[in-house]
Amino acid sequence: MTSEPVVLLHCSGSSGAQWRSLAHVIGRDDMAADEELGTMIGRFKRAKETNDALRGWTGARTAEAVVACLSYPRTDNPLQASLSVGQAKPYDRQNYSLPVRIALPIGKLTMVPSGDQYEGQFFVYFVVKDATGNQSDLQIQRQQLRIPAKEFAEAQKKDYYYDVTLVVVPGGQKLSVGVRDSVSSQTSYLQKNVFVSVLPTDKPPEPGPAKPGA
Repeated sequence: MTSEPVVLLHCSGSSGAQWRSLAHVIGRDDMAADEELGTMIGRFKRAKETNDALRGWTGARTAEAVVACLSYPRTDNPLQASLSVGQAKPYDRQNYSLPVRIALPIGKLTMVPSGDQYEGQFFVYFVVKDATGNQSDLQIQRQQLRIPAKEFAEAQKKDYYYDVTLVVVPGGQKLSVGVRDSVSSQTSYLQKNVFVSVLPTDKPPEPGPAKPGA
């Protein structure tokens, strides 16, 4: 059994006023009024509760930002993530499957020691808008990482590849992606313009020379 990593947003000193201000900002007036949470010791004792509230608020803001990037692109990329797409293939009569890969340097993720391994987690947010302005629903995926302690130093020099297949309509698409480290809350925003063609990508073979007597 492993315990959840403790991630506290530290308010300098022991100021309960700073905590109450933060609680109001995230819409948790009930936590602002809680006397126990007004102390550092109280927040430490109830770390899971405070972490869940802060992560929920951060996640909601990330989702809004990823959708907004369809119209107002952002280049924030503290995780140094990169985005690439493969060749789309027919999915059904109307849609195509589009392979997407996100490369994420493991050394940029916050990994927490847990027994004989290191653990980390990140969330990936996807949304697509087509050439006519139709927008997909936002999709959110969670990915956990576990790396044996003896392999951790070498793993930090490598990329982690997150592969997913999106189902899209043919034509021009704008893909907006967010990647958020769930421990540090650092978030990278990536956008890519994609054209999904309904035409076959393989050219038909060139006709050979006519045979004698043909």
